[in-house]
Amino acid sequence: MTRSTASKAGIAVLLLTLWLPGGCARKPPPPPKQPTAAAPGPKEVVTAYLAALEGKDYRAAYEHLTSESRSMRSLEEFRTAAKQWGPIYDLERMEEEALGPDKAQVSVQLAEDPAVQAFLLKREDKRWRIVFKGGLPAAPTPE
Repeated sequence: MTRSTASKAGIAVLLLTLWLPGGCARKPPPPPKQPTAAAPGPKEVVTAYLAALEGKDYRAAYEHLTSESRSMRSLEEFRTAAKQWGPIYDLERMEEEALGPDKAQVSVQLAEDPAVQAFLLKREDKRWRIVFKGGLPAAPTPE
């Protein structure tokens, strides 16, 4: 066999190997895993809750409540209460305070008043949720 014939034969074997299913061709590596987004913190949960109330997305707001708070009132009861008066908040003026590893408080300045509204949050299933036992949905109290 001449050198050019051997070279052509080698190329043919290589092409045939790559062409055959399951040949020497390697599967491409899997794409790199995307980092999982961290669960929203207490401030982000309060912001999302208030935005849902303002946008009249009562189901989304209701989902931000603790399971105990949801067990105290149905979505329909929550919706009815949420349609009542609610303060206007200055979401640029929020303070978060850790009350333990699974408890936090977010204080939000009212826009039309020097007062603040405190939202108590508890961590459930690795997610922060708002405690709402009394008051109105836009101004919940934990008791």
